[in-house]
Amino acid sequence: MKKLVLCAGLLLASSALATTTNCQSGSLSSYLVSSFSCQSGSLIFSDFDYRGAGDANSIAVTPLTVSDDEGFQFSGGLSAQSLSGTSSSEASEIVYTVEHTGGMIDSLSLSFGSTVTGNGVAGVTEFFCLGGSITSCPQVDEGSVAVTNPGSGFTDKAFFAGVESVGVENAITVTSGMNGTASISSVTNTFSAPEPLSFVLLGTGLLGIGLMLRRLRRR
Repeated sequence: MKKLVLCAGLLLASSALATTTNCQSGSLSSYLVSSFSCQSGSLIFSDFDYRGAGDANSIAVTPLTVSDDEGFQFSGGLSAQSLSGTSSSEASEIVYTVEHTGGMIDSLSLSFGSTVTGNGVAGVTEFFCLGGSITSCPQVDEGSVAVTNPGSGFTDKAFFAGVESVGVENAITVTSGMNGTASISSVTNTFSAPEPLSFVLLGTGLLGIGLMLRRLRRR
């Protein structure tokens, strides 16, 4: 009996250790803890890394859930200002992996808030790997979206065949130019994560159409 109680206790303890916490608003540094992972809606985020200018403590992370889209907004950004006609710049990278808990991810969206003056330039390029971590991605599975100010726009989106996980790397840069300023106040990443039930309903609908067509042919 004691052995059974002990085994049950070990199982409960291991389950508690394996539990993924809910994603919380806080500083990026709190996401950089070893083996950290968190869940927002149907997505699990892990393998966070940060490189470049600025302190991770000064970057705020806010989980986002909008309809079937889930992700983060990273606020508190980079800035560059020309000094006596000399251009300056700053750059950083935010890396992580997102995984669906029971379905597929079929698109991602990137947007940002920025301000530029003179010949300053602000931009974010998001590199992504379909099916795994960005650090060990086969070249065939790589893609990217980008936003710039001034430039083509402040939002970009990519669509792809459904995958269970996506690795991303946000390359964030600001350059003042010879006579200007540039700053990025926020970067927003979201991922489309339709619930598995949606796929079931779609399959059921297609099956129903097929049966109707079969009956019509028999008539």
